[in-house]
Amino acid sequence: MSFSILLLNKGEGKTMKKSFKILMYSLLLVCMFFIASCQRKIYTLTFEENGGTEVSDLQVPVNEIPTMPANPTKEGHTFRGWYLDENFKYGYSATKVEGNITLYAKWDVNQYTISFETNSTTMLSNIKVNYGEEITLHDEPEKLGHDFVGW
Repeated sequence: MSFSILLLNKGEGKTMKKSFKILMYSLLLVCMFFIASCQRKIYTLTFEENGGTEVSDLQVPVNEIPTMPANPTKEGHTFRGWYLDENFKYGYSATKVEGNITLYAKWDVNQYTISFETNSTTMLSNIKVNYGEEITLHDEPEKLGHDFVGW
């Protein structure tokens, strides 16, 4: 009995070969579709510089940690980092990317100390002023026998 199961007619052998080819091509197409659909998704990191030098967007594959660009610069300000929100509540440190992200640059205005050398017995205290602000000067110093002509 077992011999009769193994014997095939000529026509049945061709049909099996054809069926096998169709099955193999089908599997190949399924594999190609699967591979194409498994390509890594790319997300964008967008930078809002808030008046600083331009920073180009980054394209980052999903679940990868981005290599952050050089910090922007802004005249008279110090860069304090990237934040996930415009109110600077949630700081960002380079972590795995799982979606498109906009990062906001936080800046602190530079503050300067101004000292006055009066060349007299009048002592004037230092003042602090922020970058870009107008300086409010002290009263004019006095020196016996001299007129003050300016700073």
